[in-house]
Amino acid sequence: MTTSRSKPLAKAFGVLAALSAVVLVAAALWVFTPDTAPPAASPTASNETRRNPNQGSTAPAQSPAADQLVISIDRLGFSSVLDGMVVENSVVDPPTQDRVYLLTNHGANPSTATQGTMFIAMHSAGPGDYLVNRSTKTILARPGDVVRVGDLSYTVDSAKLIDRQQVSADSEIWDPYQPGKLVLITCMTPEGGGHIEDNVIITATLTSAAD
Repeated sequence: MTTSRSKPLAKAFGVLAALSAVVLVAAALWVFTPDTAPPAASPTASNETRRNPNQGSTAPAQSPAADQLVISIDRLGFSSVLDGMVVENSVVDPPTQDRVYLLTNHGANPSTATQGTMFIAMHSAGPGDYLVNRSTKTILARPGDVVRVGDLSYTVDSAKLIDRQQVSADSEIWDPYQPGKLVLITCMTPEGGGHIEDNVIITATLTSAAD
């Protein structure tokens, strides 16, 4: 399994190029790992992410530092510090179970959101549990939900459960050149572990940005 490197995100995004310097070919085969789900995650949430109270016990979220970027969906009670990860060999593999990651070498970033697609990935049995209900295999996010990424606001257009092989081969999902688009990616991890058959793909459109 390919492991991606991670690094914190902060205001350094302001000095990045208009779009990521390394843009992977949209038609390439993309894989969202892991192939096999790990055992059920500990109910103790990290300081950065508040676990869905319907799928684990809660822990108070600490206030993020002033220079940390935060993603949130108020209706779902979801708020998490956003880290960065580098995609290697077209494999999207969030390096930890309990954090949320912006793909930093594919697509746009918060300072260039009007020029391309931002991609954010997370594991379920972790922060993705705010977006899905694994016991019923349903998606909790829905069209009309507002997703905030720092000073940016997006409105959810669609939330779909898609076979992993279809996701991997769908160049439209991975197109980095769609202005003002956000793609949230997680997996529908079976409770207790097991083979992951489906990914959850949530798309949203930029509706407001700070001046």
